[in-house]
Amino acid sequence: MAELPFSERAKGFVALVAEGGGSIAYDQWASSYEVDVNSMNYSGYTSVVQKWQSFHLNDVGKKHKLLDTGCGTGLAGELLLNSVSTPQAIQLYGGDISNEMLKVAKSKGIYTELQVINLKEELPYEANSFDSVICAGVFGVGHCGPECLPNILRVLKPGCFFIATVNKELFDLTAKEWKKQISICNCELLENTKMPYRDYATAFVFVVRKLIQN
Repeated sequence: MAELPFSERAKGFVALVAEGGGSIAYDQWASSYEVDVNSMNYSGYTSVVQKWQSFHLNDVGKKHKLLDTGCGTGLAGELLLNSVSTPQAIQLYGGDISNEMLKVAKSKGIYTELQVINLKEELPYEANSFDSVICAGVFGVGHCGPECLPNILRVLKPGCFFIATVNKELFDLTAKEWKKQISICNCELLENTKMPYRDYATAFVFVVRKLIQN
């Protein structure tokens, strides 16, 4: 079944991101981003939140420090907080390469803290400091790949979960490297499930658990 077409504006920004990546393209896209991704029927962040819920049903009522990496305008964070019975128990932190995207996320008033971050560099957080980390729509060809895992998994607490979408094309090209980096980071891949991403397209949703060292 064919995918539905992008809006013309969305196609322009998708091409800009593919060509230049980085913060400039996303800064220019920030003001219309949510309208445009809706025109693509983007649901990657919904899949990540649904998978997060399946692993955190027993966290209700507990303080839970969560990092939303590549948070963009806050779509995943907003949905996640709206999906739990005690949103006040979630301490939601967000990071993105685009300051303009972060301004939109900040306007929602849902994040404890927002910072400009680059997943290809060491993140500005203490090691073993988050109860979970999520990432939606970031891992794709020409964008971010398994080389970012050490930076992300360093800040995850032992025994806790990293949940992310991974573009199928990227995974097909780098499957061995994903497995290698996950192992180097003393983690295990619990799930690698195809879930809705956009229109009729799917992406892998990874669930990675950081092992508890004896």
